[in-house]
Amino acid sequence: MNSQILKLAQIVFHFIRLILKSLLGEALAKRKLTEMYLDVLFEKSKLSQVAPPTPKEPILLAPERVSDLYVHLPEQFTLLTERELYALISLFKESNPAEVLEIGCFKGGSSYHFLLNSPSTTQIYSVDKSFSHVPTHIMKELEESKRFHPIETGSTNLDVNPYRKKFDFIFVDASHEYDDVKSDTLKSLEMLKAGGTIVWDDYSPGYPGVYRWLHEFKDQGHNVLNIQGTSLAFCRFI
Repeated sequence: MNSQILKLAQIVFHFIRLILKSLLGEALAKRKLTEMYLDVLFEKSKLSQVAPPTPKEPILLAPERVSDLYVHLPEQFTLLTERELYALISLFKESNPAEVLEIGCFKGGSSYHFLLNSPSTTQIYSVDKSFSHVPTHIMKELEESKRFHPIETGSTNLDVNPYRKKFDFIFVDASHEYDDVKSDTLKSLEMLKAGGTIVWDDYSPGYPGVYRWLHEFKDQGHNVLNIQGTSLAFCRFI
């Protein structure tokens, strides 16, 4: 799917969204559109030195499908685009994790969506130097869930010993510096359960540290994939 087709599809989906919203209301329209949006647009490919990479095959989604995703965008408390957020949550739902780790919280958008799209038994851990950027009402919801566990430290200083082989799903979205994202990845491998998934944000030539490290990591034999049209990369570890 080339860039012109993607652009046309995005325009078409914009008008479909407006029509569905007027006919069905906001919530049901978003539910219907999400299913169409992911089925048509999300593709993945192996990392390539040429960006964007050539799409290969459709992403596999869990049986509950994308109509069960819940995404809340109006307050812009995440730097992910709408497409990236839907992609991240689809991977999250597919993994069906019991224990989740987010490295780099910022305004809490990713943790909040992990909370919204998981059962009451799923535990969500988040590492950041400070959680002062998280809006008060978002932090309130996270804390009241009793499922959110903030770890206030820089990711490179994180002691992995209490968390070895603990997490099913890890989202790396902290520093973009090469040494830092490499450290975050290697620590993530120590904390990831067998069969778990790691997702990285900011796979883009615009973030040369992340871009360089993920290509090196891929060249070490890891099946790192990029979701076409996003800055997300992920790898499942069997």
